[in-house]
Amino acid sequence: MALERRWGAASVLLALVTVLVFVPGLSDEFTWDDNGLIRTNENIQHPERYREALTTHFWNVSSDAAQANETYNHIYRPLVTFAYIVQFRLFGLHAAGYRVVSLALHLLCGILALLWLRRRIPSGEEAHRLLAIGLGSAVFALHPSRAEAVSWISGSTELWMCALVLSAALAFDSKRSWLAGVLLALALFAKESAIVAAPLLLADRFLLQGRRERSASIALVAPVVIALFVRVWAVDVGLPGGRIQGALPRVLASFGLYAQQILSPWNPTAFPGLRLYECDRGEFLPAAWWIGGALVLAALILLGLAALRRSAWRPVLADALWVAVPLLPVVNLIDLGSRNLTADRFLYLPMLGIASLLARGVVWTFRKRASLGRTVAIAACVVVLGLAVVTSLHSRVFASSSSLWEYEVTRNRENPFALHAVGTARTRAGLQNSGFAYLEEAHALAARTCVRDDELRAAKDLAWALALRTPPDDRGTLIALQSSYAQVPRSSAFDYRGRPAWRIQLTPEETSELLFDDLQYTLPRATVEARLGNIGAATQIVLEQAASSDALHPLLQNLEIRLLAAEGGLEEALREVAEQRTAADADGLRIVLAALHEALWRTNLPSDAQTRLVRYALGFGQAPSELAGLLPETQAVLGALRAYASDAPVDLAALEQRSANSRQLPRFIELVKAKAEIRRFDEQLRSLALSKTSR
Repeated sequence: MALERRWGAASVLLALVTVLVFVPGLSDEFTWDDNGLIRTNENIQHPERYREALTTHFWNVSSDAAQANETYNHIYRPLVTFAYIVQFRLFGLHAAGYRVVSLALHLLCGILALLWLRRRIPSGEEAHRLLAIGLGSAVFALHPSRAEAVSWISGSTELWMCALVLSAALAFDSKRSWLAGVLLALALFAKESAIVAAPLLLADRFLLQGRRERSASIALVAPVVIALFVRVWAVDVGLPGGRIQGALPRVLASFGLYAQQILSPWNPTAFPGLRLYECDRGEFLPAAWWIGGALVLAALILLGLAALRRSAWRPVLADALWVAVPLLPVVNLIDLGSRNLTADRFLYLPMLGIASLLARGVVWTFRKRASLGRTVAIAACVVVLGLAVVTSLHSRVFASSSSLWEYEVTRNRENPFALHAVGTARTRAGLQNSGFAYLEEAHALAARTCVRDDELRAAKDLAWALALRTPPDDRGTLIALQSSYAQVPRSSAFDYRGRPAWRIQLTPEETSELLFDDLQYTLPRATVEARLGNIGAATQIVLEQAASSDALHPLLQNLEIRLLAAEGGLEEALREVAEQRTAADADGLRIVLAALHEALWRTNLPSDAQTRLVRYALGFGQAPSELAGLLPETQAVLGALRAYASDAPVDLAALEQRSANSRQLPRFIELVKAKAEIRRFDEQLRSLALSKTSR
C-alpha cells in the first residue's frame, strides 16, 4: 500500500509540474492553422455539415485556409475532426477551452507514459525504479518539443494519437489484444503515423519477453486493417506527388535534425528543418545534418547487431525502436515539397523511447554503483529543470499568431514565412512602415536565394503593402502600381518600376492564377484603382472575382462595401455591413461607415458632394477644394473612431475641442471618451496596487 502511494504521489507531482509549465500557453486566441481548422471552418460549426466533415479529408474546410500541398487532400483524421466538433459545441470560438483540452490530453499521456514505463522496466530496487521512471516521465512530459503539440491547438493530433497508442500498449501487456487493436484503429483515425504502433508492440513482445503469439498478433492487427479499409473508402489514398530522387541525403538529414532537436532543445523553433537555398546550387543540405543522421543510423545498426549476439541488449534495442520507427513516416523518404524537413510535434510519440532509454540507464547506473546512480540522477534532475524552463517560455510563443511569428522572425531572420507573416500582419494592422520594411526584407531574401514561390509571393506582398500605405496624393506610386498590374495579362510579367523595383516573368499558369484565383493579386489591384478614383474599374475587378469563386473572401467583401459607399450608395453599404458577419474587420468597417454616415448627415451636402467626401475619407480620392471647410471635422471623427477601433491612446483634450466645434456629437466619440476614461482608471488602480506592494 505504501508503495502504491509513492507511485500515486509521483503521478500527482508530474501532473502538477506539467500544468505549471504549460499554463503560460493557455491564451484565448487561435494560432496559425487553428484559424482555418476551427475559427473559420463552418464544416465543424453547423450540424448539417458534420457528415461532410467526418467523411472527407481533414483539410476540407469551408474557408480558403486549405493547404496548397496536394498531399493534404489524402489526410483523414475523423477522430480529431469529431473532437473539434464537440469542443466547438462546448467552447464556441473561445480558444482557451480548446487549449485546456490539449493540456488535459497531455496530462493523460504523461500519466500513461509513467504506467507504461513502470511495466516496461520491472527490475531494480523499487526506490531506484521510482526515481528513474519519474525522471523518464518528466522528460517525456516537459521536453521543449511538447510545446508545439500542447500549446498549439492544431498540434493536438499528436496528443490524441499518443494517448490511444499508450492505452493500446497497456491493454496489450494485459493480454487484451482485441481491445489494443481497437484502440490502435482509433489512433489511426487521429493520425496516420499510428500505423507503426502495431509493429512496435509486436517487437516489444519478442524483444522484452521473448514470445511470439500468433493469435494475439492477429487480434492486434485485424482492427487496424479494418480501419485502413475505412480510410480508403472515405478518402482516396492516392499516390504521393513528390519525388524520391535524393532520398538518402534527405532521410539522413531528417534523422540528424531530429537527433539535434532531442539532444539540444534549448533554442526551439517551429521551423527546425527549414530548407536552405542558394542561387548557384539550388537547395542544399548542411553536412552536419546528414552526417548526424548517418551516425544515428550507424548506432541503430550496431545496437541491432549487439542484440543479436547478446539478449541483454534487446531491451535497449526495443527502446531505440520506439524512437526511430515512429519517425519513419516523417523523414522525407518521398519529397512532398514541404519547406520544413522536420517539426517538433513529430517527436511527441518518439520521445517515449527516449524516456525509456533514460529510465533504463538510471536503473542500470544504480545497479552498477549507488554513488554513480545518484550522480546521474542529480544531473538528470538539473536537465529536467532546464527543460521545464525552456518549455514554459516556448509555450507562450504559441499564445497567438502574432507572438509566434514575432518570435520566429527574431529566432531566424532567414525564415521567409516569418518575414511574410510579420510584414503582412503589421501592414494590415496599420503599421505600414514597419510592415513594409519586413516585406522588403522578405523580397531581398527571395532574390538572394532564387526560390520561385518566395519571389512571387514577395512581389505580391510588396504590391499589397504599397497599395495600402501610399497616400492618395502620391499618384506617381499609385500609377506605377496600376501599370504593373495592367501589363500582367499582356506580357505575362509583373514589372514594378518604382522603389523598390522588381520584375518577375510569369509562366502562363502563373499568369492565369494571378488573374483569376489569387486574392493577393486581386485585392491590391482593385485597391489601387479605387485610390486613383477609378471606382468603376475597382468595382469591376471585385465583381469578376466574385463571378469566378463560390464565395467572396471577407477582405474583398469589405472592399466591395467601401466601393459601394464611394459610389454614393452609403445607406445600402451600411445595410450590407449590418448583414456581414464573416469579415475579419467587420467591426472596424461598421464604425467607420457609421461615422461617415453621421458626419455627412449633419452637413446637408448635395449627393455628389457627399460622394466625393466619402471617397476622400475612405482614401479613394483627393480632397475637392470646395469641401475644404468640412474636412477637419470629418477627419476628426474618423481619427477618433480609428483610435477607438485599434485601442490606441486618445487625446481627450483635443477630442473635447473637436466636439465643442461640432453641431452634434456622434455617439462613437462618446464611446472613445468612455474607453479612455476606463483605461485611465485602470492605470490608477495599478499604480495604487504597486505603491501598496512597495510598502
